[in-house]
Amino acid sequence: MPAERVLVSLKLAILRNSFLKDRRLRVGMSTIAFLSVVGGGIAAKAFVQDSHRGPVSWLRSLPPGFTVMFLVWVFGPLVLGGVDDTLDPTRLVLLPLTRLEIRRGLLATSLVGFVTLGSVIALGGVVAGYGELRPTGLLIVLACALQLFFVVVCSRALAVAMAHSSRSRKGRDVTVIIASVTGALLWLGTQSLDIVSARTFDSMSRLLRWTPSGALAQSVIDAHSGKPGIAILRMTWVAVASLALLRLWLDGLDRLLVQPEAVRVDHVRSRRRPILGRLPPAAGHYPAFVVFVKELRYLARAPQRRAALIVGTIVGAPFALLQVLRLGDARAVAVYGSPIALLFGVGASNNLLGADAASLWLEVSSGIRMRALLMGKSLAAVPFVVAPVVSAAVMIAAFTARWWAGAEVVSFALVCWGIPIGVGCIVSVLAPFPQPETSNPFANRRPSAGEGCLIGALGVVSLFVVAVLLAPVVVAVVETQGNAVVRNLVVLPAALVYSVGVWLVSLGFAARRAQSHESDLLEALGQRRATR
Repeated sequence: MPAERVLVSLKLAILRNSFLKDRRLRVGMSTIAFLSVVGGGIAAKAFVQDSHRGPVSWLRSLPPGFTVMFLVWVFGPLVLGGVDDTLDPTRLVLLPLTRLEIRRGLLATSLVGFVTLGSVIALGGVVAGYGELRPTGLLIVLACALQLFFVVVCSRALAVAMAHSSRSRKGRDVTVIIASVTGALLWLGTQSLDIVSARTFDSMSRLLRWTPSGALAQSVIDAHSGKPGIAILRMTWVAVASLALLRLWLDGLDRLLVQPEAVRVDHVRSRRRPILGRLPPAAGHYPAFVVFVKELRYLARAPQRRAALIVGTIVGAPFALLQVLRLGDARAVAVYGSPIALLFGVGASNNLLGADAASLWLEVSSGIRMRALLMGKSLAAVPFVVAPVVSAAVMIAAFTARWWAGAEVVSFALVCWGIPIGVGCIVSVLAPFPQPETSNPFANRRPSAGEGCLIGALGVVSLFVVAVLLAPVVVAVVETQGNAVVRNLVVLPAALVYSVGVWLVSLGFAARRAQSHESDLLEALGQRRATR
């Protein structure tokens, strides 16, 4: 029996058994299958309808549609948390297969899945709408097949590149940050579509024709318009690029199967000074300060924490600016909407214990009081809630040319940090959850069953509580509008005292709760597996 047929049958058996035996995977697979089929059907219907509306609709439909398919295949796994783990080449090491058989088998199994089914349905709409019973119709079918082949090999080549990079510390840093930033930029792109004019969208569609997927979409238009020569030229260079990516993917698979799986230890200079310097001996008398310095070092060195801060900033600030652009408001009051960027920073402050869940048992065994532990962790989480708001205030102030209003927002963001951090202390103790950490891009990095809904619900509740606690500050700012002296000399110091007071009260409650439930925290964050 051919190797590709064996591996395809093996993958189908794995998917079938996972669906039958694991309830959580059953729900996830059913959701992916439903979204793929429905999304492919909607895309196919849109392609068929636009094929009857003329060249303008063709330009607005095909290049963006093919590009969206490319983004789903290539960047979807980065955003959602891992490539299909049935494609992990290290699982095939012990099978009696030659290198060529493994290559053919993995290429065949890459074409099996629900996303492939949705892509085939969508491309079927292109063939149904633009195909005709003449030689150019064959070119349209070939362009659609080449599109599917290109997105598959590009996605797998990227996965193998991530697997290689994850075997070094610097590579893991780059991989995590690129994945997080990519997801953030894609999300911002979808949020800004409604403010893009038709002329701008047409210009973007013309630019997309110079990308591989856009070139294939344009080749469909050329073949349908009776220009087979130009269509063949566009398809030729995309085919060459696809073969080059295929070669990179297959060569990368060989290196994964030959090189050891253990993560390499990067060379570290012996004279390199530690981040934030060495602590003085007297620092041991202040355990909260020691925890604070440790957390800042983790923030500077751990890729996932840096990625969380980067994503919260680069998503929160443009999101707040997009709301101003939608409203078309260039007044100074528009700057005061900057705290909406806080939405993307409270996630880190609501999970103070789960960010380093594996070492919680060691911290508890050391005899440190929970108040000192939470105090250090919460102070180190201040940048997560301050950086998005400050960045948003600067961006909106630059857009509206109201720098004085931006300066006021920055001042209040720097003094009101205690409110979201205090609420985060309570949430971190009431609903702790481990943050998954893995460097294998083929593995799924998702919370355990039921945690997603709980985390989302608590996030909404915490934001509501933060808004209620911030209400007195907002009222004081509104009442003193136009009186900068009173606002800076009275309201600002009072807001700082109020913010720190909320943090200290919340910190005391969270510490007492955690101190009396240490075993529950250790079980929730230490014994449960973060991934499957």
